[in-house]
Amino acid sequence: MKLLGYQKFRRKLHGNSLLKKACESARLSNDPIFIFRELFEFINQSKMTIPGYTTLQNIVSNALSMEQKRIGQLLEQHLKPREEKKLFNLFKQDESFYTVTALKKQPKNFKQGEIYREMDHYQNIQNHSSLPNSILPKLDTKTHRLTYTV
Repeated sequence: MKLLGYQKFRRKLHGNSLLKKACESARLSNDPIFIFRELFEFINQSKMTIPGYTTLQNIVSNALSMEQKRIGQLLEQHLKPREEKKLFNLFKQDESFYTVTALKKQPKNFKQGEIYREMDHYQNIQNHSSLPNSILPKLDTKTHRLTYTV
């Protein structure tokens, strides 16, 4: 190991730098596999041995939890009551699915009933379109994540 310039992973020595990198990655994506891969790249660049699977799992889990708390705190600080109501309405369960699920649903055909449902669908999207534009910049997430979300 020393011959190649690698050092053994030590939680006290390397743990904080791995958690910091995981937190940065969590701002890019909430996909644990993405964060896991970013950590492996960081470990390789830092020339350290790979920590145990459970250690990496805990780091990824902590980073995701910290990001979730960070976003929650920012939403509490910056969300206006009207925006909060709109956001919560997206996650209200209506019949067998959530309102946010209906925003992704595509029409089945071009019959009159489907066209009216599609018109309601786009009205619903229009009602919620200002929400991401007012909230997302305050969350301080990375640019490509904002592009993907909006």
